[in-house]
Amino acid sequence: MDPEEQLPWFHDPEYTEGMVVNLLRSKDDARTTEYVRYRDWILHKGLESPDDILRWRRYTVAIEDAWAESEERNEHLNAGIEDLEHDAAVLSNQNNTLEQDLETARAEIKSIQSENCVLKTRVSDAEKAVVRMALSTSTKGPGAPHCFTIDTQILPTFHGERSGEAVKNFLNLLVRYFVVRCHEINWLGQADARSETPTDDSATVTSQSMALRKDGWARYALCQLRGDAIMWASVKFPPELPEPSWEEFCASLREEYVPVTLLNEQWRLLSISPNGDVAAFNDEFMRYRYQLDPLASMPVEQLIDVYADKLRPKISAHADAVTYRSLCRNIDRDFSLEALLAYVKDMDIARTPHKNKKYAEGFPSPGRSSF
Repeated sequence: MDPEEQLPWFHDPEYTEGMVVNLLRSKDDARTTEYVRYRDWILHKGLESPDDILRWRRYTVAIEDAWAESEERNEHLNAGIEDLEHDAAVLSNQNNTLEQDLETARAEIKSIQSENCVLKTRVSDAEKAVVRMALSTSTKGPGAPHCFTIDTQILPTFHGERSGEAVKNFLNLLVRYFVVRCHEINWLGQADARSETPTDDSATVTSQSMALRKDGWARYALCQLRGDAIMWASVKFPPELPEPSWEEFCASLREEYVPVTLLNEQWRLLSISPNGDVAAFNDEFMRYRYQLDPLASMPVEQLIDVYADKLRPKISAHADAVTYRSLCRNIDRDFSLEALLAYVKDMDIARTPHKNKKYAEGFPSPGRSSF
């Protein structure tokens, strides 16, 4: 050991009262409380005699250690400041992000408020239009209604099922409600102003609906579409174009949602002709009809028209004018398909003698029909 380190400057009776406190320490050694108190006491006491080399050396070591401790504290504080600055930068970025989100939310709120104002205006206009429509369609006041109206809550809906049965049920139910409503509000055409109440028979309802005004029907039918059918209708019948007729709507709906196989059956039905007698033709006609009936891709009135168109030339060639007019009148009026077939069959096979000789001679005898 250096002889200088053995000098008594390590021992100061005035402070330590016989204890030895070593001011020389390595950087790895921690400063004890006693060490710091002794060092600070030396610094406070100062150099009483500049010529005392021991006190001068002890004072120098104390100053160097105090300076080193100050540097360590400064480094620690600087590190803490850097951490705080980093945290402040992170918080600032988060604050900027929150401010941006807040601005975006405010812009969205303004947009929603603007849309809400537009919707309120539209709702107000719609309510006024409904009031005007209700006043114009009231059956209590004088005059006819200006447009066709009906409560949509009672109407059926169509969700785009590709089934002839679904299409048939949807259209038939619509027709039933539309016909009843037409009679309620006197929505009748100039040609026929009948006031009979429709029955539950689908053919009767359909026949009566043909004599009523149908403008406005398609508009309500389009409102009852759901699911895939809405997308189809938005392309087929854009809102900016005029409202389609009821016939156009029905034909387009069947074309889109009735399977192709049923359309082929329709074509076969349309292509048959009465090559044999009336009974054989009726059987063949009904066989095709029953094939279509479960999916009902062809309405009853169309079936009657097809049947009548095929038989009218044949019947008119054998029947007198009175009988032919009677047949045509029954075809054009409220006549179900089954009743029509039975009527024609009775004319040919089971007819009774008529007092008019021309009528009796107008048809071949039973079993010898040659249609």
